[in-house]
This record gives sequence, C-alpha cells and structure tokens, in this order.
Amino acid sequence: MPSRPIMTQWWRDIVFLHWRIDPGLLVGLLPRGVRPDVHGGSAWLGLIPFRMVDAGVGRRGPVPYLGTFLETNVRVYSVDAQGRRGVVFSVWRPPGRQWCWRPGSDSVSPTGGPPCAL
Repeated sequence: MPSRPIMTQWWRDIVFLHWRIDPGLLVGLLPRGVRPDVHGGSAWLGLIPFRMVDAGVGRRGPVPYLGTFLETNVRVYSVDAQGRRGVVFSVWRPPGRQWCWRPGSDSVSPTGGPPCAL
C-alpha cells in the first residue's frame, strides 16, 4: 500500500558518535515507562550531528526560507515494560534557527527559541 510522505529532507555531513554511560544517569531524563536499554552493564548515548538540506512538507518540495541548517540528535537507546526496544531522542539546533511545523498546517514558522509544542 503506497503512503504519502509527511516530510522530505536530505541529511548531509552526518556522524554517528556513541558512548557507554551509567544507566542511572539517564533514568530521570527518559519518559515514564521507558528505561535505558543496558548491554554489558552500560547504557548507550548517541550524539548525531548533521546538516539538514531541502527540508519540506509532503511532496511540495523544500519550504522557502527553511533552507539548510545544522541539527544534532541526542539519542538514548531504551526499552519499555513490554521489552520493546526503541530510541528516545532530543533535537538540538543552534539558537535562532528553531522551526515549527504543526500538523494540518501548510507552513513552517521560526520560533526563535526551543522547539514548539505540537
């Protein structure tokens, strides 16, 4: 069954960096019901910096004025009470380049601060 893309984008100049970390340091940072996924006594924290290029909504192409920007994902590999593994991630963008897209909207707007609540 074909699906429609929600967003299109290119990730360029990407690096995947990972560190072992004491799982106890992450517990208070994860959503309720999720705990760090532990391997060999350690949790893993990922830092993934990249340059996003031509981000757009749906098949309309790149959003004007959004352009190219830097982003860094901070990832924690996690597991829930049912044993399902996943990734909890946070996004960091340089100050002054925060953008917000709300479902049902045809526009992306700068927020000038932290990512907006949907």
